[in-house]
Amino acid sequence: MKLQTHDVRGVPILSSEWSVDEFIPDDFQIPEIAPTIHAGFIDLLSRDVFSEGDSQPLYEHLLSRSSEFSLEFMRAIEIWLQDELRHYQALRKVYHMVSGLSLEKIDRQNKNRVHELEPIAFLIENEFTILVGLMFDEMGSVWSYHRDIKEFYQHYGKGFARVGHLVTQDEGRHFRNAATLIKYRHPDKIDQIEPLLEKISQMEACLAYYPKTFFLDHAQERHRFPKDFNTQVIQRILSCF
Repeated sequence: MKLQTHDVRGVPILSSEWSVDEFIPDDFQIPEIAPTIHAGFIDLLSRDVFSEGDSQPLYEHLLSRSSEFSLEFMRAIEIWLQDELRHYQALRKVYHMVSGLSLEKIDRQNKNRVHELEPIAFLIENEFTILVGLMFDEMGSVWSYHRDIKEFYQHYGKGFARVGHLVTQDEGRHFRNAATLIKYRHPDKIDQIEPLLEKISQMEACLAYYPKTFFLDHAQERHRFPKDFNTQVIQRILSCF
């Protein structure tokens, strides 16, 4: 794995470079796993793979509005997309190996998803709200993936666990990049972070379904999280400012 720091007009943006093939070869044999763990992992991957893939249409929407955003923000979003699509490729391979679904079928399912931006309109209103939304999503993902590694990935061997850890580390860097951009680009709005985070949390709690927009994808995992999950996420974010 290669770590990089990109200097974007004085703003340090972090990224990494790695491939799932380094850790999970094509001829890897799935070990004997307890049926309940195996079924639970397939169920989890059936959501996580496509949530990562939902980054592409979100990026395309933001790209169509690029004139509204700073150069630093758009460069960070380009780097974010590269990471998220690598996550899609990694989890796609894991899902293929665990479930037996073909890579082509997984790609077709991803391509046929319908993405609804209206439910998250307030969240993608401007550069600042998008960055706060990213912090909320990525910090939640860090905690979620830590749990998933212990509950599922580690049972399949070191390669699976390593991929889980690398995805988790990337999500942590995405959080730090969003926080850095707020500190550099929007220091006058830091006092608005907490009320916006509370609004996002309330919105997620009220969602009847995940609208396939990358943001608020944890709405589909509420049954797996502790009741104070969002509160813990928000407190952790605020401790960074």
